[in-house]
Amino acid sequence: MKTLQNYVGGSWVDITGTDSAAVTNPAAGATIAIHPHSNNPDVDAAVAAAGAAFWDWRITPTPTRSAMLFRYRHLVWEAQDELASIIVEENGKKLAEAKGEMLRALQYIEHASAVTETMKGAVTENVGTAVDIEYIREPLGPFAIIAPFNFPAMIPLYFTWAAATGNPVIVKPSEHCLLTTIRLVELAQQAGFPDGVVNMVLGKKTVVERHAEHPDVVGKSFVGSSEIAETAYKLTIGHRRRCQAQGGSKNHLVVTDTAALDRCMPNIVSSMLGNSSQRCFAGSNLVIYASIYDEFMSRFLDGVAAFRLGHGLDEAATMGPVISPESHRRLERRSTERWPRAARCCSTGVAPAGRSQPGRNQCWDPRPHRLLRGRGPEVFILDPYAAVPTMRSISIRTRKWLSARGTSTPLSNLPSTRLLRVEHESRGSGRRQQPAARD
Repeated sequence: MKTLQNYVGGSWVDITGTDSAAVTNPAAGATIAIHPHSNNPDVDAAVAAAGAAFWDWRITPTPTRSAMLFRYRHLVWEAQDELASIIVEENGKKLAEAKGEMLRALQYIEHASAVTETMKGAVTENVGTAVDIEYIREPLGPFAIIAPFNFPAMIPLYFTWAAATGNPVIVKPSEHCLLTTIRLVELAQQAGFPDGVVNMVLGKKTVVERHAEHPDVVGKSFVGSSEIAETAYKLTIGHRRRCQAQGGSKNHLVVTDTAALDRCMPNIVSSMLGNSSQRCFAGSNLVIYASIYDEFMSRFLDGVAAFRLGHGLDEAATMGPVISPESHRRLERRSTERWPRAARCCSTGVAPAGRSQPGRNQCWDPRPHRLLRGRGPEVFILDPYAAVPTMRSISIRTRKWLSARGTSTPLSNLPSTRLLRVEHESRGSGRRQQPAARD
């Protein structure tokens, strides 16, 4: 069994921490690697390597750094199918979803490669008597990049922006999904980044805490749940460090009485169930006009029933497992808490794909979905067996609900709500979705 290592100062080094955990395939339940947990000396060694590399990397000409990013992008592009397979193995998402993530990840590197433009400053002359204004963008020092499990390629590649602008990085991937980041770091080593510019430290929250308090780490980029993002932000700024903290959220999708349901329904269903709903901006809150509520829910449940659970490499599967048995149990508890308050229950099926068998794994199970309908207009669709997070459906009569009640839920991401007002060809009063879909 492979035991994972840190990458520090251009070398792969053993982790000195004594605790460890298994990295498992969530679809099969099999252990695929052993993950030792780094301790403070492990983190300190990586920060020291980044600090030692900073001044030489800082004065490296911007076009040289850009060229290195272009080389790195080419290596990642060549390895994208391999990386997608690794994502499926350790994260559980479908192969098509993993390949889609890799396309977005490549775009991150491409944008970082444009550093010769994005690093430009500006000069404004004569803003006052004998006064000019000039601003210059300068590298600051080592940055920590903290990534979540749900996008194990995209988010760790935030490091490319920091590195492109002259800042060494210490990347800390999720303890659930480390193998993708390890392969990305191997490719960075192959691309020729100088020793200490790209470092990686594996571990749990103690690594994040050490990053926040270390005097030589100038800033942190964190992506994760909103609760932990808030904690990480307060901890980091409490030590007078810069922090970019991105938390989770769930979108409201507003469906009006002029919506072309045939055209928007596939997107609505995939927004909720895609990536097993383990992503921010999932369409987990449906706000539906009362006049079309029953018709919409009938079509929606038909769309949900068409999904098939299974291994990400199974072509018959349309949805993979959640990341861990702990996530599965948490969603079961959420379902149980809702169940006593439901007025009635009916079932819709999310069956296993043809060749997929859950076996002894606890990250997914083929038993049917539960549709829990409350005593009011709200419907809660909870899937404790496939472990799809809560989906809320609400019937309204006017858009005023959005300002009156829309922000009352902690799952809300109402400022980015999308109004699905897509007209049928026979109607002309509403605004058509842009750009228009091709038939």
